[in-house]
Amino acid sequence: MDGDVGMVRLPIHRWKEAPVRRLWRLVLLVQACSGFIVMPWLPGSAAEPPSGTPELRLSLHEAIQAAIDNNANVRLLKERIVAAQSAASTSLGALLPNVSGFMSGSNQTVNLAAFGFPPDRLSGLGLQRPVTEPFDVYNARASLVQNIFSLSLIQRWRAAKTGVDVVGFEAEVTKRDVMATAGLLYMEASRAEAAVKARMADLELSQQLLKLAQDRKQAGVATGLDVTREEVQLENTRQRLLVAQNDHESAARS
Repeated sequence: MDGDVGMVRLPIHRWKEAPVRRLWRLVLLVQACSGFIVMPWLPGSAAEPPSGTPELRLSLHEAIQAAIDNNANVRLLKERIVAAQSAASTSLGALLPNVSGFMSGSNQTVNLAAFGFPPDRLSGLGLQRPVTEPFDVYNARASLVQNIFSLSLIQRWRAAKTGVDVVGFEAEVTKRDVMATAGLLYMEASRAEAAVKARMADLELSQQLLKLAQDRKQAGVATGLDVTREEVQLENTRQRLLVAQNDHESAARS
């Protein structure tokens, strides 16, 4: 953690020691947490990896948010919520008024003789020919349709609304499960890293105690048994450090 509060370090193994299978697992971990495509550096490639151990630093909030944003189930449920809302809107539209309109216009002439007007009467009306002059005709209509009562449409709309609520609750439960899982994995990684630091401190203390026992033996105030006891304690501390490091690597890969 290097003194940063609320941060966890996810180390990537040394390239020459890690097998290819473990390397790809780490690449998938980085992709799942960050949402970016990461291409690993393979030993013997044209471009060698940069010096030092690359690491990905995430706070607890960032780790949980990355898990939510990249979880396939959460994304799928978001799409299902949108589909359920669309179905509910469609069902509601069947209960709302339906307004429609129509409008047309034309320029036409009328042959009055076709309607049975004799030519002599047309001349009496001041018309020289049975066909009228061109004139404009407009036609505008409007209609309103409203269902007064339809039990089937009402039940269908209520069922669609219930479907939206069900999908929303399911999405919230899935989101909380992802948050809980990410939080537990984060805390496990933090605990494993703290255990590694504690074992390293124990190793340093055991080395100092061994040196002190050797100095006391040379001064004649300690025996070889004291030195052997400290050597055994040092080896036990090294074994505990290896176990803590393996646990840390397993937590980081998770």
